[in-house]
Amino acid sequence: MWTDEAATIAGARRTLPELWRMLQNVDAVHGLYYLLMHFWIDLFGQSALSLRMPSALAIGAGTAGVYVLARRLDGRQLALWSALVFVLLPRATWAGMEARSFSFSAAAAVWLTVVLMVALQRATAWWWAAYAALAAAAIAFNLYLVLLLAAHAVTLLALREVSWRLRFSWVMAAGLGTLASAPVVYLSLRQGGQISDQDLGWTRWARNVVINQWFLGDTPTTEPDGAGISQLWVISAVALAALCWLLMAFALGRTLKSRRSGLLPRWFLWVVPQVLLPTLIIGCYSLLVHPMYNPRYLTFSTPAVAVLIGVGLWLLPHYWQRLAALVLIVLFTVPIYLSQRQVQAKSGADWVEAADFIGAYARPGDGVYFSPRYPSPDATTRLTLRRIAVAYPKPFAGLRDLTADIPGAADGTLDGSSNSLGRSLDRLERIDKVWVIRRVDYPAGFARADDRLLQDAGFHSTVVWTGSLNTIVEFTR
Repeated sequence: MWTDEAATIAGARRTLPELWRMLQNVDAVHGLYYLLMHFWIDLFGQSALSLRMPSALAIGAGTAGVYVLARRLDGRQLALWSALVFVLLPRATWAGMEARSFSFSAAAAVWLTVVLMVALQRATAWWWAAYAALAAAAIAFNLYLVLLLAAHAVTLLALREVSWRLRFSWVMAAGLGTLASAPVVYLSLRQGGQISDQDLGWTRWARNVVINQWFLGDTPTTEPDGAGISQLWVISAVALAALCWLLMAFALGRTLKSRRSGLLPRWFLWVVPQVLLPTLIIGCYSLLVHPMYNPRYLTFSTPAVAVLIGVGLWLLPHYWQRLAALVLIVLFTVPIYLSQRQVQAKSGADWVEAADFIGAYARPGDGVYFSPRYPSPDATTRLTLRRIAVAYPKPFAGLRDLTADIPGAADGTLDGSSNSLGRSLDRLERIDKVWVIRRVDYPAGFARADDRLLQDAGFHSTVVWTGSLNTIVEFTR
C-alpha cells in the first residue's frame, strides 16, 4: 500500500462525527467513499485485500455497464468488443486495485449514461428521478463528474430525435442532481489546492493524455530520470497507446467518411463528447488559469474510451483483423498489468518491506521516529512517514512514537500533528533503541541534525535497511 491508500484508512476509521469534522478541512472530494469504506472496514477489516475489494467490484460493475451501454448503441458484437477492451485497459486495471474512489467514478459514469438512455426512451418521472439521484452520487464520488453532465448536454443537443420537452426534463434532473451534491462541490472547491499540479505544462499534459490517462495508469515505480526507458512497461505503454489511438482514429475516420444525410451514428454522439470534453476542459483550465488536472481524476472517461476503441475493432473489415488487434492489445497490456502488481508498484512505495523489517527486528518498548516528509522550520509538522504505520499497524504495535502530538481525529485533519525531534527528547528516557524511518531523498543536512540530537542523547547509529523510497536507521544507546 502507499500514501493515498493510507489516507483512505485514516479517513474511514474515524467515527462518523470525526469523519464529518475532517471533511470540513480536507478530502471532501472523497467523503462519500470514506463513508462507504467506514462501514466496509468495520465488517471486513483493513487488509490490502479487503481495502481493494470494493474497487475491484466497482470495475466489475463498470465492465457490465460498458457492455449494456455498447449493446444499446449498436448491438451485441460492439458490446463484447467494448467490454473486453475496458477490462484490459491499464487505467481500469489500476483503478480496480487502488483503495480510492476512482473505480466507482468509472462505474457511476457508465451507468449514469445508461440511465439517461432509458429515461429518454421511457420518459417517466421515475427514470428522471433515478438519473438525478445517480448524478448526485456520482458527483459526490468524484467532483469532476460534473463534466459528464456537460457531455450529456452536448449529446442531447446533437440527437435530432430528442424533443425539447425531453431536453427540459434532463435539465431539471441534472440540476437537481447537481444541487443535491452542492455541499460536496462547495467543500471540494475550497480544498482545490489538494489536487493542484504546479509543474503541469503543455508537453506534460499532452503526454499524460496520450499515454498515462488511459493506457498506463499511475504505475509503475518511481525511478531516477532516464532509468525507466529500458523497462518493458514503457515500450508496452507507448505501443498500446499508439494501437488504441489508431483504432479510435480509424473508427472516427470511417464514420465521418461514410455518414449519410449529415447524420452521425448514435455511438459517435454518445461517446465522443465523453472522451473529449472533460479532458479538454480540465486540461485547458489547468494550463491557462489554475492547475486542476490529474489523470486519475478522469478515470470516469475510461468506459467511453473503451467503447470508442471497441468501435474501431468492430469496424475492421475482417474477423481475423479484429482478433489480431485484440491479441496485440492483450500482449501490450501484460507487462503493464504485471508492473502494477509488483511490490513497489504504488509509485515506488516500499512500505510493506519497511514494515516487514520493523516487524522482524523491533521489540516492544523500542522508540520509533517517523521523520517529516519535508523539512519544517516550525516546531510542529503535519506530514510525516507515520502513514506507513497507518497502512501496516501490526509491526509498529508496542513501539513508542517519539514525536506524535495531536492525532488527526482530534484536530480534524488526516494526519494530525507531530512535534520536532528536538522537542521530544524527553521521551527517550528508558528507551535503549530507536528506529528512525526517513525518505531517501530527505535533505542530508536536516537528517544529520536529527542524528546529532540522538547521538548527543547517548545513541550511536547504523543504517540497517534502505529501500526504493525509504531508509531505516537503528540507534542504540
